[in-house]
Amino acid sequence: MKEDKHTRRLKRLARSKHKRSSINATFLHFLNPSRKTKKRLRAKAFLFVLLFSIAIPLNAQWDYRGGKAGRLAIKSALMTFAGAMDGLAEGSKYHYPAFSSTFPNHNPNFWSPQSWRNKWKNGDPAQGERFFGSSTFLVWTTDGYHMSRMARNFAVAGAVTIEICGSKKPWQVYLFEFLAYMICYNLGFTIVYDVIIGK
Repeated sequence: MKEDKHTRRLKRLARSKHKRSSINATFLHFLNPSRKTKKRLRAKAFLFVLLFSIAIPLNAQWDYRGGKAGRLAIKSALMTFAGAMDGLAEGSKYHYPAFSSTFPNHNPNFWSPQSWRNKWKNGDPAQGERFFGSSTFLVWTTDGYHMSRMARNFAVAGAVTIEICGSKKPWQVYLFEFLAYMICYNLGFTIVYDVIIGK
């Protein structure tokens, strides 16, 4: 017996609803992944930021002395790396439980919020510096927070230095580059602080 038009339409609608529900289930699984999947995604995102930040400056085809695209790529990578290091520092300080679950093999003495005491003898500020410069110019060697901040500062200084070595440009170009670098910096920070470490 031949199906009527109404029956065919109902069957077609049922098939499309089934497809949509399976797509929705997949999409919802992506939005609400398991704890194990979240850790993997965070680790992959962190590796992506590091590789992106390292790979662009090392690419031999982009000569920072010779071309605008090369200088822009290197500066953008440095600003992204700076933002990532800032996110790492802030995440280790203000969201330590999430930081610990993201990086389970970290050294708590170096990365915990109490690691600022490492710069002092026996962790006591009253006893003075642990070694010469441990509370001033060598503070970045005493804990993860200050090490990440120093890496951020080096990356920003590198981006600025590359700009100084470049040629003069109209003010609109400087404004555009400033906004682009701030976006790159905040992107790196957000990836590490909000996505990889989480709240």
